[in-house]
Amino acid sequence: MMKKIKILILSFSVILTANVMAQETTKANDLKKAEVQEMAFPEELNLSKDQKIKITDIVKDAEKVEKEIRSDKRLSVEKRQEKLLAIKDKKEREIKEILNEEQLATLKKLEAESKDAVKLKKVEKKTLSPKSKQLKVTKKASKVK
Repeated sequence: MMKKIKILILSFSVILTANVMAQETTKANDLKKAEVQEMAFPEELNLSKDQKIKITDIVKDAEKVEKEIRSDKRLSVEKRQEKLLAIKDKKEREIKEILNEEQLATLKKLEAESKDAVKLKKVEKKTLSPKSKQLKVTKKASKVK
């Protein structure tokens, strides 16, 4: 009987510790996200400190709403995607309202470059040489075994 109580207490302690660690990890991840967002401002935009603060607030608010939408299991996949897209559009619109004309032009240029880079990666992926395709197939086959 004493062994069962000790095992029960030990199990409870492990579960409680894991729960606390998971909560702390989530809080740490949220802080890291905010820091990454703040650091993700392209230097080319030459944002003022005030602009950075406003944009960070917009991003944090949007992330909070996005998290709520993702956790709402009553929503269909389509409705969830629709709402998330609306939040993304609103966030982008609000950020662009903060930028001046020069910053907007720079942002459009950076976005175009980013899209070009994504397209290039897709093309490179499609045009792998037959040798590299064979290598991929071989690697996949060896993982299956």
